[in-house]
Amino acid sequence: MIKIPVCFSCKYFIADYSEKGVYKCRAFPKGIPINVFSNKSRSDKHECANGYSYVERTYKRQQTEEK
Repeated sequence: MIKIPVCFSCKYFIADYSEKGVYKCRAFPKGIPINVFSNKSRSDKHECANGYSYVERTYKRQQTEEK
């Protein structure tokens, strides 16, 4: 089973793919440690680092105008 890291759905995730294989966020600006990224040592109830905890990203739904 493929498990997608919850980091991708966190509002603090930084979508900067300039360094291959390095994922960043506000808690880990130099790179998310593999044990955190792979969900092996992280829980939604615990602080990630630097005072940040997982917060689910919310998306604004675009409203279309009816003509």
